[in-house]
Amino acid sequence: MSEIQNPTVSVVVPTLGQVERLRVSLPPILRAVEARGFESDEVIVVDDSVDERAAAAVPEVLAAVDAARESSIQVMTTGGGVGFARAVAAGAERASGSLLLVCQDDVAPEEGALDALARAMREEEVFAAGPVVRRSTDDPAARARGRVVPHVRLVDGRVEVVDACVGGPAPALERATFLPSCCLMVRRAAFLALGGFDDLFAPFGWEDVDLGIAARRKGMRVVRVGDAGAVHHDDLPSLWDGVDEEVAEAALERNRLLVRWKHLATRGEATEHLVGLWRQVLEAGLAGDRRTLEQICLAFDRLPEVTTSRAKLSGATSELADVI
Repeated sequence: MSEIQNPTVSVVVPTLGQVERLRVSLPPILRAVEARGFESDEVIVVDDSVDERAAAAVPEVLAAVDAARESSIQVMTTGGGVGFARAVAAGAERASGSLLLVCQDDVAPEEGALDALARAMREEEVFAAGPVVRRSTDDPAARARGRVVPHVRLVDGRVEVVDACVGGPAPALERATFLPSCCLMVRRAAFLALGGFDDLFAPFGWEDVDLGIAARRKGMRVVRVGDAGAVHHDDLPSLWDGVDEEVAEAALERNRLLVRWKHLATRGEATEHLVGLWRQVLEAGLAGDRRTLEQICLAFDRLPEVTTSRAKLSGATSELADVI
């Protein structure tokens, strides 16, 4: 069979040496790989630890997990502290599969998920496929009433992510603007051609929103697969633990602006956005809203990087409003 119909998969698991998370996520990942029965499939753990003790503990955990499985795990290190986008890029460069499953170290794919995602990728225009992700702390009764699906929309020139609760079972294939980076299958070659996750948004969020929009603007499809599931173990230690709430909020709001700036397509659109931004600055100044002003200033600090990122979008066939 062709590579399109019978693709090889490389699972890339970025980690910061958080062994508790790896002990939970790696066994189901390995089971999913073994269930496919393809010798060329592989699992690559990319360790971005800055703590030497954490880095030293990772191989021990991998050896313990590996001993009980038929599959083997490759481990590579970044040298520490390069960030999520660059860690994933390093794993993608090392990978040999035509498909890449990015799976964060606190996410466990459910039985059959890997196969279901790979089947969805048989359509050549599909760039990315993702499972229906549920949280480990979700109330079962709430899940029965409907599933929460993230969507992107434009509101007064601002890119916003909203959670929509959809009742009933998930459709087999559902078009999406973006898929959460916690568990995401992409075509490796196309992912690398797009530049992977954009380091512009390091260290907090919106890199997955940007990737989905960039792919769709180039005419590729992003789909959520209803019969593929994954569990996000939000009860495990998180990178957000100990991060000041205002700092995290500022970084996320900064990145919301950066996504908008990166995807401005026409002079008229840019003018309209800048008028709205000026009004926001003026209103925040008059109200003494220092937090909003700081968030906008953080975005302006990365304006030179936005110009570089926009160059990656050359050849885009659609504007932002057309894809969200």
